[in-house]
Amino acid sequence: MAGVRAMVDLGIDHVPNEYLTSICKGITIKAPNNLPIIDLSGIDSDDLKRKSAAEAIHLACQKWGFFQVIGHGISNELMQDIIKMVHHFFNLPAKERMVYYSTDIYKSFRFSTGSIASAKKKFWSDYLCQHCRPAVHEDDVPESIPNYRKITSNYAKAVDELARKLLRIIAQNLGLGWQILEKHLDPPKQTMKMTYYPQCPCPDQAIGIGRHADPGTITVLQQELGVEGLEVNYNGQWIPVKPVEGALVINIADMLQILSNNKYKSAEHQVLVNTKRPRVSIASFYGPTDDKHIAPLEELLGDNPPMFKACLFREYMDSFYKNHLGTRNIETLRILNN
Repeated sequence: MAGVRAMVDLGIDHVPNEYLTSICKGITIKAPNNLPIIDLSGIDSDDLKRKSAAEAIHLACQKWGFFQVIGHGISNELMQDIIKMVHHFFNLPAKERMVYYSTDIYKSFRFSTGSIASAKKKFWSDYLCQHCRPAVHEDDVPESIPNYRKITSNYAKAVDELARKLLRIIAQNLGLGWQILEKHLDPPKQTMKMTYYPQCPCPDQAIGIGRHADPGTITVLQQELGVEGLEVNYNGQWIPVKPVEGALVINIADMLQILSNNKYKSAEHQVLVNTKRPRVSIASFYGPTDDKHIAPLEELLGDNPPMFKACLFREYMDSFYKNHLGTRNIETLRILNN
């Protein structure tokens, strides 16, 4: 399978049957309900700025499960470089891309195309997936892309610093010691998914990525400027998340919902496609290693019972990939008598 980009290059004018997907239509909500944008600049040296940012993050985690950040410390140059690099890869001839093709979800670096394994349906997207922690071996990354390893390693390091900063704030917002969540994940597993959504001849008949919530702890997402696609489920309505220059989208994922014993909830999202131009996004998934057991933190339980069963993260990931997207995988762990 050469991917969606290869079909588009051949001039396909319809959506093949295996890509036909029902889509939850987005509903635009006016400004008061827009995804919050939180400024992190100066929070390490200014207590008032830190308090304001922490309060905004707390409210966003409760209300949305999503928020955007600016002043996050990742340079615009680096953000632009990685977007250009992904476009460079997907502009390579299909034969060169296929050298890296794999369906092994645990491989440290691979090119693949989106699919719903259990439904035998495919998404209108291709992607590069790379392990950042533990680091991918340098021999496994593309030699045909200039500065690939330099750009991705610098980007992964910057995301790691941001994720740790956010986890410290979130831990304190939950009434925990500032290092609790960070220590719980140490060492963290960090994976980067660089997705390419080609233009689609009939965007109402296909979807870039179907409805789902991320399985990890938090996700840091960079959207390409100038083209929309991401939508967040808010109270049953799909809200478009417009790309903002210099901003990164942060979302709460399933493991943080479990660790917080449902105080924060992961949010469902999906990605639409369009007829006009391709779109690139960079999702950095930050969470536990495969051998880590996850359960509601005892420090948060008190007299309250746990709302979720403990799980081994590798087993949770296996379950996530086997289940249909469009279902809440976390519900398989919910203790129903609560």
